[in-house]
Amino acid sequence: MQEWEEWIPYGPSLEAEGFSQLKELSIVNCSKLVGRLPECLPSLEKLVVRNCEKLLVPVSAFPALYRLEIDGCKEIVQRSAANLSSLSSVVLSDISSQVFVEQFMQRLSKVEHLKIVGCKELTFLWQNGIELLQTISQLHRLEIKRCPQLLSVVAEEENQQQQWLACSCRLQYLELSDCKCLVKLPQELHRISSLRKICISNCPELVSFPETGLPLQLRFIEIGGCKALKSLPEAWMSTTTTTTTYLESLSIKYCGSLLYVARIQLPMSLKRLEITSCHNLRSLIDNNEAPIICSSSLEYLDIRDCSSLTYLWPKRELPVTLQHIKVVKCSKLESIAERFESNTSLESIKISQCENLKLLPDDLHKLYPLSKVFISLCPNLVSFPEGGLYCKNLTEICMIGCEKLVALPMSSTI
Repeated sequence: MQEWEEWIPYGPSLEAEGFSQLKELSIVNCSKLVGRLPECLPSLEKLVVRNCEKLLVPVSAFPALYRLEIDGCKEIVQRSAANLSSLSSVVLSDISSQVFVEQFMQRLSKVEHLKIVGCKELTFLWQNGIELLQTISQLHRLEIKRCPQLLSVVAEEENQQQQWLACSCRLQYLELSDCKCLVKLPQELHRISSLRKICISNCPELVSFPETGLPLQLRFIEIGGCKALKSLPEAWMSTTTTTTTYLESLSIKYCGSLLYVARIQLPMSLKRLEITSCHNLRSLIDNNEAPIICSSSLEYLDIRDCSSLTYLWPKRELPVTLQHIKVVKCSKLESIAERFESNTSLESIKISQCENLKLLPDDLHKLYPLSKVFISLCPNLVSFPEGGLYCKNLTEICMIGCEKLVALPMSSTI
């Protein structure tokens, strides 16, 4: 309905009595539609407005509204005393005024999902006023995207921050993306005990995370495009009587300044680690004299396009629990491990585009669970170890583009 220009009222009162039972309303790509929506929609529960640049939207007029999505309109109209307590899901896109966002959020008391996209003036989501922070006690999911002036989620006044954390005790998912001025996260983030997943992407000014532990329920962390990030807090990695982490999955991508993942050890609970396009990464563990980290729970390791990576672990040993390892396009890596002697779990090995790889560990034949070996485009791989590939569970071997490899060991069987 791109040619729609005017909302035609129903009945002599110039209101919309004819839609008194309307529950869902979507108005999309009506760029010529002017005026405002009717205010007499008492049963409206879901309202979606997208790309209606000339339309006024009176959201405070709908007492039953629980889901609101507005992306591009002339103005959102709200009465000063309006109660928006029925709203549980709110998506606001391309809202230019931070003042409006603050005033609007003051009236939210039961919102569970809040997504703000493209608010060009937003510097803090919660900036001042304890009463403002008390309105979000039900929040489960918070997403902030494409807010170029955002410096932090909450202003740093201590009383406000503590109040925000107390009110956010039900928050489970936090996502911040494409916020080019974001420099920090709340220092007391670890106190949000309900938080299960954090996603931070394309925030190039974020230098570090708070030097505190992780929330007790946090299981998944995804970090991408944080070009200034050099390391992760050591408090995330260690397990002591005062700090216990249960992190299961960690993904880091396109963080060009990252030198290492952990200084001494990875979280003991970590099962999955993915690292992509971190070109300054030299090792997963920084300290070459650190104790052997074979007591971790890591099961899946995927490393891609890390051109400075020279070795994986100190002592050149892999965790005993590791089941799948994938290393792709790591040009300086000479070996994935010195030996497999202590590993009893490895099922698959995939190595590709590692130009410096010359040898595989001598005790490769001791990997009894091993079922798949895939090696491609490793031009300096000279030979397999003398022990061969005598693994009773081995079902697949694929070798592509290994120019210096003369033959497989005689003892290799499939």
